[in-house]
Amino acid sequence: MYLGVSSLKDVHLDVYPSPVVRGGTAALMCHRDMQGAGLYSVKWYRGNHEFYRYTPLENPSTRVFGLPGIYVDINNSNGTQVLLKRLDLSLAGTFSCEVTAESPYFSTQIAAKYIDVISTPDSPPVLKADKEKYSPGEILRANCSSSPARPAANLTIFINDEPGIIHYELLSSGKIFNSDLYCLQLMRLKQEGEKQRPELINRKGVDFIMIAPDHTRLWPLRKYSESLIRSSETSLHPYENGLVWASVSAEVPISQELFPGGRLRVSCLASIYDVYSNTTKLDFFTPEVDPRPERITLTGDGSSAMKFQNWLLLLFLLFLPMLTTAQDSVLWSPDYVEYSFDYLDVDAEENLKMSLIGG
Repeated sequence: MYLGVSSLKDVHLDVYPSPVVRGGTAALMCHRDMQGAGLYSVKWYRGNHEFYRYTPLENPSTRVFGLPGIYVDINNSNGTQVLLKRLDLSLAGTFSCEVTAESPYFSTQIAAKYIDVISTPDSPPVLKADKEKYSPGEILRANCSSSPARPAANLTIFINDEPGIIHYELLSSGKIFNSDLYCLQLMRLKQEGEKQRPELINRKGVDFIMIAPDHTRLWPLRKYSESLIRSSETSLHPYENGLVWASVSAEVPISQELFPGGRLRVSCLASIYDVYSNTTKLDFFTPEVDPRPERITLTGDGSSAMKFQNWLLLLFLLFLPMLTTAQDSVLWSPDYVEYSFDYLDVDAEENLKMSLIGG
């Protein structure tokens, strides 16, 4: 806006940071090109209400006008910037700076900008599933909710660290597209692909697409497992003091491919612009089978040797009472028994075995 003949130009207002987190500090920077003219005043407004003025020819050169909720840092405010402290949600709105040049023209320009004050969640998102373990063929039902915020946090479900609801169909290598599609978003490319290849529509197979350096060809960049979220639903829930909390529910068909390395990870990301980001993760592992001892099968030679040892033990137990009650009893020892059996030749040993088994 110009008043009179102006040597003043290019007045614009910047806000750092933007948006502003509730309770934080914002610096409002009023830039201008005075074109050699002297500065008469800079006035700052929230809506139509002035809250700060800088007049270099007056003493004191600064004045603060009381406005509910606005706290000006006097020591860090001047004719170029104003520092506001402890911003509350109620201060979100349009702020402006009005610059006036000195006489003889007193030309004036105004620049305005909307300041968004946000409130971030005070805790990570809460992610829950309906079961602790899943097997292929089952449906994983998950729900994620955020703490109250303003605006409500954006919730995104990830499957194995990939966004589960963003998907692009596999395109055959060498498929040619018009090069003017290069500047369009990937979703537009996907739509164009579906027009040329209708069989891709509603397919489960998913790949990300990379564009060739010549801007014309497309080919698969990375295979995405057939693990898309089958359905999802997001809802917003009003809370006190103008805050809102969000929730998202999702259903994921379980397949064996979802367990690379034996683990399935479901994550929920809550974000607000590029100011706030927090993630909660749930890990599910491949169902384990209770270990079973291996069945031991003995060879024929080993089995015969074991049977022979058992019969020898039985024979010893039968003759033990006789040995202990004999008048000229001998103190038994393993060495003695072993020595006694050393006198059996092969034929006698075989005859003994046959007699014991009734052969």
